[in-house]
Amino acid sequence: MPRQGKPPELAIPVASLAALRSALSTEVGADAAARALAAAGHAAGDALFTQLAAAGDAVEAAAVGEVSETAFWRKLTHLLSARGWGTLMHSNAHEGIGALSAADWVEADPDAHAARPTCFFTTGMLANLLGNAAGAPVSVLEVECRSR
Repeated sequence: MPRQGKPPELAIPVASLAALRSALSTEVGADAAARALAAAGHAAGDALFTQLAAAGDAVEAAAVGEVSETAFWRKLTHLLSARGWGTLMHSNAHEGIGALSAADWVEADPDAHAARPTCFFTTGMLANLLGNAAGAPVSVLEVECRSR
């Protein structure tokens, strides 16, 4: 019997993301693995933005100016937490610059002792999701990581 389509989401074990990062690093090198994971995360950002926009009041790019900053971050934090990513906290570091932190972020691996930050999937995902919300490109840079 033919499939009617793919489901919009697929839950995978957390260990799978770490295994994917490790396998990619081994096969193609750390820099190429980082780019591949960021690209995959970027693709996930579209789906998460759609889910965010559908959650309660619209948070569509055209209407983002009508949603308070507090409401936007509350909805985004709830969306990501409900999907197992962790508890995201936002603060304004400077005009036009926000700081995000999460003591329990799922992509971070405190036992990894990595040489550099490793939440590549997350940075791609957040860049796309936040860019969709802002209606303009957004850069996301990981400056601290519990994997490090």
